[in-house]
Amino acid sequence: MGQYLFIGIATRISANVKNVKEAFKSIGNFKKHFEQTFNRNGIYQMEETDERIDLCLNPEVAEKEWLQFLDSFYKLRYTSDYGQADAIKEMSKTNNLQEWIDLADKKQYECYQSDFLQYFPMEIPDNPYRDLYLHLDLVLLSIDGKIFMEGYNDLFAFFTRIIREKLADYRLSDSLFVYITD
Repeated sequence: MGQYLFIGIATRISANVKNVKEAFKSIGNFKKHFEQTFNRNGIYQMEETDERIDLCLNPEVAEKEWLQFLDSFYKLRYTSDYGQADAIKEMSKTNNLQEWIDLADKKQYECYQSDFLQYFPMEIPDNPYRDLYLHLDLVLLSIDGKIFMEGYNDLFAFFTRIIREKLADYRLSDSLFVYITD
């Protein structure tokens, strides 16, 4: 078994309310930190249930930028064909975020698939020795593997930062995350 390097757009970032209550002094403190960490540009909408607090990608933002953002990302990322032109052509048939996510769920294209990350660590400001683990739903734009390395969080933070800076004209750039999975 190996590991893979994924780059994807987070369409939903979820925190378990029980874990939030254990890690933060209040739900309000968590929400403020959650927004500051992941939603500086207002690309997500906060949704709450008794069990979860979610940041969900705002359809208005996505539907305005999605196709151009992906086209720019693919030009930056790929030098050969991984199905990106076909994926964009298929996505061009609609202007609806949920339909784009549904297409990713079908996993028809190597460069456009859905995935989730179960344990994404979020630092707790008052406790640097503890993390709150978040669940991310993503649309993958790049899959590389198998790789055999561990402990590269700083490198992946760098990749994420550089990609976001390079694509800063798009608010969606703040939805990208780089990570390794099995």
